[in-house]
Amino acid sequence: MKDNGIIEKYCWKNYIASCNGTDGFLKKGGMYEWQEAVQYWGGQPTLPVQGICPDGWHVASNSEWRTLTLRLGGSAAYTALLEGGSSGFDALLTGYRSDVLGDFRPALLSEDEHAYFWTADQQSSYNAHLIEVGENSIRALPWNKEMGLCVRCVMDEAATGIYETGIPIDIELHDAVVRPGRRVLMHFSASAGDVNILITDLLGRIVHQSNAYALHGENYHQVDLAPCSAGPYILYLHTASGSAAKLLRIL
Repeated sequence: MKDNGIIEKYCWKNYIASCNGTDGFLKKGGMYEWQEAVQYWGGQPTLPVQGICPDGWHVASNSEWRTLTLRLGGSAAYTALLEGGSSGFDALLTGYRSDVLGDFRPALLSEDEHAYFWTADQQSSYNAHLIEVGENSIRALPWNKEMGLCVRCVMDEAATGIYETGIPIDIELHDAVVRPGRRVLMHFSASAGDVNILITDLLGRIVHQSNAYALHGENYHQVDLAPCSAGPYILYLHTASGSAAKLLRIL
């Protein structure tokens, strides 16, 4: 990976489809070297670090991870963080990409599968802090920055940006307006095809999920959020080759 202004990632076993879970591959997500994740900050980055995160978001710091795990039970937080857990974080056991041989492995120091996430904090010029979430444990430890790990982004306090992935985008979310009765009217442009609509609260818990078929060009689509309580939510639109998102506020 190079400091070239392009977000670069590894996919499990070097199959691109495994990043997104397409073509029958198990979804593993993208894996990034630490310098790529923080977008080549020199020295000790000043927190928060946007890195590869979209506008209005930043790479989770060690302190933010600590706050989250303490709220979810400390050493027992893994039960809430894993896929299907009570937090809605839904961490997949993705393993990691080795910095030595460039192969992909399920865990650093055990036989069990784990998920690994970079934090925005480095320990030295060689190591940065990571979070390891397993089926029976969670811990923080420093490791070589050249490893390929996942990243979770945290929303800034005044986030208003639109999320775009590092893969080719074929969808653009122009606007999403909350209308009377808590109906959300979306205006977006896309290539013809299926669009997955996902709305979550700020903890990642899904409050709405549906599918729509987009015509080529501009589209309008409405969903009903009447059962939802007042507060901030995040609208995600996903297609086969791109994503977009927007912060919603229900009054």
